[in-house]
Amino acid sequence: DSEDGVGEAEALLLDQLCIQLGFSRDRPRKVQAALYITGEEPELIDNFPELAVFRDIVFYLRLMVSPDLDNLPQLARWSAKDAALKWTSKLTGGGGGGLFGKKEEPTAALWIVQGFRGMELKAVKPVRSFQKKQGGGFFGLFKSEGPKPRAPPSGADPSSLVGEVIKSEDDVLHIQNLPDFNGRVSPSQAELLIQYLTVPYLRIPLVLQFFSDQARLHLLDSEDLQNVLDSCLFEPGLWQHTKTKPDIEVIPPPGRDHAATPCGLLANELVYSPGPLLSSLDGMLTRALDLDTGAYGTPATHVILYMVRLVSRVAEYAAFVVQNSRWREKMAGSEEVARGGGWASFVRGLGRDKEEPGYEEWVQEVWSAREKMKETLRSKAYWMLESWRLKLLRADRVAEACVVISHMAYIYRENLCGDLQPGPGEESSGIVDYRAAETVLACQIYLTHNYGFNMEAGYGAVKEEKKEKKKKDSKEHAKRGHDAPADTSLGFCQSEMFDLFQRHRTRILDWIEPSDPDAAGQCPSVKTPHQVLESVIRVLTARHPMGKVWKEDQGCARHWKSLRMAGCKGRFCPDTEEEAFEEQVAALSATGAAKGFEEWFRVTTTAAVETEINLQIASFTLKSNQTELLDVRFSSHPDFALLFDPASRLQCAKIASTVSRDWVRLASVPYDMQLWSAESRVVPNPFGSVLPAATSAPAWVSAAIKLLPQPFSSMSLHMSSGTTNRVARAAGVYDGVVKVVVFVNRSPLPTVAHAYDVVAHGRRFYYTQVYSSDASLSLHQLPETLVPTGKGGDRSYRVTSGDTQRTYTREPTLVVTRALRASLGTQQLVPARLLRGILPDCLLDDYHFWQGADDPDKASMLTGYKNEEAKERDSGKPLDVILVDVSPIGSPDSSGFCQAAGSAKVRRVLAAQEGAGLCAVTESAAAEGEGELLLSPLFAPPDSVLGKLLAVFQRLDCLSQMLFWGRLEGEEAVLERVELPRLRLSFQARAKKSRDGSTAETRMYCEQHSGLYVTNHRGDEALQLLKGLPHAILLRNAAKELFILCSAAVRPTRPRDVQKQDAFPGELLFVRSDEEWVEGLGKVRHYLFPIHVSKMFLVMPSLAASLHLLVLRFLQRQYSAVAALVTACVSDTVLTSEEQQLWDLLEWLAGDQQPDATACRLRISLATEASPFMVCPWQLATELEAYARVHHLAGSACKLTPEEELRLIRSLAGSALPSILENRRQFLEAVVSESDMTPLNVNYAPHPDKKPFDAVIDRSAVEGGSVLDELKDTVKGSVLGEYPPQKARTGQDAVKYLNKVLDGGMSLTGMSTLPFAKSKTPGFLLCYQLMAKDLQLKILPEDSPERLRA
Repeated sequence: DSEDGVGEAEALLLDQLCIQLGFSRDRPRKVQAALYITGEEPELIDNFPELAVFRDIVFYLRLMVSPDLDNLPQLARWSAKDAALKWTSKLTGGGGGGLFGKKEEPTAALWIVQGFRGMELKAVKPVRSFQKKQGGGFFGLFKSEGPKPRAPPSGADPSSLVGEVIKSEDDVLHIQNLPDFNGRVSPSQAELLIQYLTVPYLRIPLVLQFFSDQARLHLLDSEDLQNVLDSCLFEPGLWQHTKTKPDIEVIPPPGRDHAATPCGLLANELVYSPGPLLSSLDGMLTRALDLDTGAYGTPATHVILYMVRLVSRVAEYAAFVVQNSRWREKMAGSEEVARGGGWASFVRGLGRDKEEPGYEEWVQEVWSAREKMKETLRSKAYWMLESWRLKLLRADRVAEACVVISHMAYIYRENLCGDLQPGPGEESSGIVDYRAAETVLACQIYLTHNYGFNMEAGYGAVKEEKKEKKKKDSKEHAKRGHDAPADTSLGFCQSEMFDLFQRHRTRILDWIEPSDPDAAGQCPSVKTPHQVLESVIRVLTARHPMGKVWKEDQGCARHWKSLRMAGCKGRFCPDTEEEAFEEQVAALSATGAAKGFEEWFRVTTTAAVETEINLQIASFTLKSNQTELLDVRFSSHPDFALLFDPASRLQCAKIASTVSRDWVRLASVPYDMQLWSAESRVVPNPFGSVLPAATSAPAWVSAAIKLLPQPFSSMSLHMSSGTTNRVARAAGVYDGVVKVVVFVNRSPLPTVAHAYDVVAHGRRFYYTQVYSSDASLSLHQLPETLVPTGKGGDRSYRVTSGDTQRTYTREPTLVVTRALRASLGTQQLVPARLLRGILPDCLLDDYHFWQGADDPDKASMLTGYKNEEAKERDSGKPLDVILVDVSPIGSPDSSGFCQAAGSAKVRRVLAAQEGAGLCAVTESAAAEGEGELLLSPLFAPPDSVLGKLLAVFQRLDCLSQMLFWGRLEGEEAVLERVELPRLRLSFQARAKKSRDGSTAETRMYCEQHSGLYVTNHRGDEALQLLKGLPHAILLRNAAKELFILCSAAVRPTRPRDVQKQDAFPGELLFVRSDEEWVEGLGKVRHYLFPIHVSKMFLVMPSLAASLHLLVLRFLQRQYSAVAALVTACVSDTVLTSEEQQLWDLLEWLAGDQQPDATACRLRISLATEASPFMVCPWQLATELEAYARVHHLAGSACKLTPEEELRLIRSLAGSALPSILENRRQFLEAVVSESDMTPLNVNYAPHPDKKPFDAVIDRSAVEGGSVLDELKDTVKGSVLGEYPPQKARTGQDAVKYLNKVLDGGMSLTGMSTLPFAKSKTPGFLLCYQLMAKDLQLKILPEDSPERLRA
């Protein structure tokens, strides 16, 4: 019992053993005992090994109750070898006799015990008070000197909270600085709370009363105050070690033995005063739940979660007390010996005896109050937490979702009865509620996969330390992990979660798979346990709601069984996989046995099924791999977003991992994903062995190559051997990337060239379009560019698309496969980008295409399934799928780079809908024939029917947004239908019968506008109305009324590069690739303009149509048409997104300085001045000032009347008008007033302070000579000085002179060569002479030089 070494008792015992056994006793008693007990003298331990075991047990017991933290080893993952104790002794006593004296023999010995890699361990006697050992009284607890206690001060200790010694409530009155708990508690409230804590026996009802107040409940969002309340309730307080308490004889009593309890203060309250305690908690829980705002993360969140934990704990205490009382009632008079634990045991002071008065009333009071609180938790609190969990998962806040789901499981901390609660004290071990089991299982497995438990100690190496360094200060111990605080990120200690799981594990296992088949009758439904496992998978792998019973429309729940192997109880798999698993184990056993026991043991213990829920380790696995969150590398890939929400956090299992590929399988859906590293191989030129294009290409291809932009024009192209008169292919390598060009001969129309990059996906190679020489004939919509061709008057423009200079970046690719049904096999997703330019964009936008991956016969077939957006849009239409049947052309590929050629037949067939979910669509043949066949008008001759129809519909949209559906009649394709999905238009081919019954012609009828068909009957008036509308076609009905159908999915613009080349650009670019523009349109994406019966103007069907036509006419400088349209472009309501984006285009028209353009802008301002929603994007004052300068040059159709102009100027009232506008206002008022005597006050603009840099000093009045002479002297020596003097001309002579000057061409900045003279005439000097009236040039006698100059 001695701390330092062998005591008298041990020495005497060992001496007696030595006498009895005949062991040596030649040393002092204590020394001999120490050597025997440590084993340094092995005789005793060899004969009695149990003595060494007992010795170590006693030492460990003393070590573990040591009050000092310094005596314990650091937290680490120690092995049994590390924990083995090494005993040695240090002999003491005796001494020497001086320098030559005789040395005395030692008479005593000290224990030296080492363990945990050489650490010296000391078993210190526990002391009753830390203050005595540390010194300094209470304040010694806060000093760093001395040993560090293992347990922190009590949270309910007023001295600990205040920092000063408090023994009674009177001491609180003298405290100057009371704790405010981070500003939450006022001084008066803090004083009241501290006073309550000074009376431990009464503190529970007092503190609960304090916090149950509505005004103070919110204080529990503080962890410090939560700790105070938890300490008051759950710390046991002073223990009553005697059966009865001493009577109080003196007040105040000298001690506190009268306030001691045998089982703690909370049990004491439940036994003797349960009403106030339970009613306060019930009210606090109800008021806390009323604070819910519907979302996690508010200040009330911490209060609600804390109250859920607090009430769950107290309810468990209440049940424990009642069940113990009922059990003792049952055991009264019984001869059965109590061998159980928990509440089924005799514990002094835990409950009440049946003989006590009011026993039954007490049982009912406690049980009913407990049931009321549990019902609130299971109903209101549970569904509130579930709504939080779903919202957190949608927001991808997994950490917070772990907190919420752990509290949902905490509600079932006591038992799994749920709504099937038995009566007071009745046995509940065989009752399991569906929701309770689902919640606990889902919580356990969800936390295993998504929460990082960190209770396990690290491996940290422990170095040998010298004796003098054994004791370290508290900071060093903190580094070693001794006093690291427990992780409470869940809101409570993680060990409580493990306790909850371990408590219910066996009960859930027996419920799912009872050992006695008759026990299944105890469940509400025999199928319920298996449905729970299905629900758990859905909760884990998707955002499936929890707590709701499985419904039949969710599918048939599989039957789950434990694996039939030793130690596999609780490893559940579907019974459909059980037979395959047993076959696998048998095969592995045979294989492993042949290779030895080690291999046999490995394969039989690691064999796994496809799907497994392991309740032993709380995991859900697929393919023997534990599920985990899908790596962000997968979810952030663009191809992942084609099928799933990028923000979703799906569960997956790893299948394989190599240097180039990571392969996972999703848990909730039958999809596999393979993330491949970037392709590093260099793709060879597929036509590298064929002659270069420069020497082998046909003439029509050579001419097309010359028109290709960089890098094709300078790249070495090689032609394919399969070149025909209609189609040719060439390829070259640029910047390490193979580029393939397909040429289509459309003679007599220009040849079309489409360029493709060869890109990698997985380890296969595909074509993706990057350029087209004609944007309207490309199957892929790329950004358009207006490219000029020709020079001077022969200049024209063509619209190309794409960027040939774009650099292809090698990036990781995501290959997605799925296996829905055996009939379909494994299918691989072909992303739309890999089919761009091969199939029309409108198909790729609406369908996901999948290719057979495991069957060669299915690998040649691509199947397109409608995506969810297209299904929702076409909800009223029959479901269909696209079948692409690929046929090889020529020899198969032998390079390994997918360079074989092929053709495809694209069909659209009806589809059947089966059930719901991923297996919803099953392709099936159409009722008649093979469905609709997609025709390719690009390869049709331009003079054919299909080629002519292409030219018509090409005006409405580009080929990427057109579908020509037909059927085969023998070897000939017959067109039946044309669809324009982006414009939401379709045209049906109908044959018109003549009077004799024969087919006269086939017309294309618009299905959205009944009775209207495409017509070629047009007159000059209709052609005039179509002028400037290259994106419109003409329709006609049976009454011979004409209509103009115009696309709304174009954004007209004038490119900047065209503006630089032309002084007055008129060419427009109709941008069809602006997705934002198309999204801004309404449901109807076209405009139908009826042509008036007079055929002189169009009838405006809507404001958007009027604005669209207004912008077009303005851009094409048809100012008279703009002026006529202005009144139809006004609205006093909020503009739609379509109308707003059209109105915003007017901003680009503000730079047009033509007089008519200025007049038109003023007309628009005048028409919309009363509308608050149509604010013109130009400055009215600026436009009026410009108009005042050029109004005399505006056309009559555009010019404003004096009243209109005056109205606009007056609208500027309140602001200072420029002098020109002030003069104009006075003039207009005089004109409008029709008075002959209206005085005008002329305002002059202020003279500029600075002299203009180009001013010329004119001294001709005093020095003689003309202005021309002065200017010639200034530019003497330049080409302008060569200008010869011009003579005055009138009449016919003047006309001839002007004709010759204009025929030779004039330049305001350069020289003009006259055809009749060898000299040069500067155009600027000629105009300047006319302006200065220096040259008299008149055609009529009344003419002036200024008129000719203008």
